[in-house]
Amino acid sequence: MMRVGWLSLSLFTATVTISAGCDRAGPPPPPVPACPEPPAPPACPPAVECPPPPPRGLGSVDRGFLDLSLATKKIDSIELALGLDGSITKLAIEHGDAEAIPAAVRALAEATFPGAKIEGFERELDASGELFEVELKVKGKECEVSARADGTLVYTECDAPVKELSAPILDVVKKLLPDGKIRGVKTITRGEAVETEVEVDFQGEERELVFNAAGELVRQVRKIEAELEIAVP
Repeated sequence: MMRVGWLSLSLFTATVTISAGCDRAGPPPPPVPACPEPPAPPACPPAVECPPPPPRGLGSVDRGFLDLSLATKKIDSIELALGLDGSITKLAIEHGDAEAIPAAVRALAEATFPGAKIEGFERELDASGELFEVELKVKGKECEVSARADGTLVYTECDAPVKELSAPILDVVKKLLPDGKIRGVKTITRGEAVETEVEVDFQGEERELVFNAAGELVRQVRKIEAELEIAVP
């Protein structure tokens, strides 16, 4: 704690009467003004307790999200997405617990794809916030509805035929992954924007290439199977 000290200077005024041969008393000197009271020093601020430094490590995921997700029943997998700088850009939990999905999201999925069979769920956290996803089987193809907790639609995603890929997209895939084999295509719709995701088997690993409506590559992802260890008390 730092204490601030105050230094007060008092000024006194003295009056001197000089007689020039006069034997009569002069006028009385003016009264000396009283010194003002120094201002009261401010109260010292309370001591600030600094939080302990974070433990050394390799970064962390959102603990609240992770704890809440791990409490979900029937967890199938946990997915981490990393940026080029090593930062965590997405955390997702795939599970089969319908009760962990808000009713508004389930209602939205059923209204978007009437009669579809629900096959799974996902809880996701990224820079935009928390998302809830419902995975469905729609007339033989896999689809997904992603929304906020209040039922606001974020995007839909559905399988698409490989034969419908445009020539510009095929050219990019062949150029980047010349020995790759296309294993699946998905169409992602976000409002008016439509993206195409191409899944490719390439030299024993899986790649995902995402293209915008103009056929331009906007993202490439390498998917790696990983083992996640979580400490328990």
